[in-house]
Amino acid sequence: MKKDALNAQLQEPKQWRKGKPMTEQKLFTEPNNFLIIGKKGSAKTALGMKFLQDINTLSNRKAYIFRYPKPELLQKLPFDVKNLDSMKQLYNLTDGVCLIDEAHRHFNVLNKKINEELKELLANSRQNNACFIFITHNSYFITRGLFSYIDVRIV
Repeated sequence: MKKDALNAQLQEPKQWRKGKPMTEQKLFTEPNNFLIIGKKGSAKTALGMKFLQDINTLSNRKAYIFRYPKPELLQKLPFDVKNLDSMKQLYNLTDGVCLIDEAHRHFNVLNKKINEELKELLANSRQNNACFIFITHNSYFITRGLFSYIDVRIV
């Protein structure tokens, strides 16, 4: 009897804090904001790129990368990706998903102005049908005020 109950629990979808089941389909089709934190060399960028590709494929959102240092390499990816190089482009992003690698280099969240700009960007992302994938190896990148705007956290 106990074995059957355990098997039933394992087959149920994982629950979000709000009690709604989260499936892989929902994870990549709804406008979620992601934060990936890990040690240097732990394949954070590879995971972020995989998420970028899956969101692009499953939700038909355009794929972008913010300030990628070698834009010529983006042409070799198996899906279409454009490089963004200004904050204005991030604010105007609609129906897209943007990967921001080494986010701690681009956003000094301890600077109050930048923190407020990032908060506004994340707060409007759902209305703009935009997703953001932040990758960093510093956990201090995310402040308490920004934490509430991140839907998926991977540490």
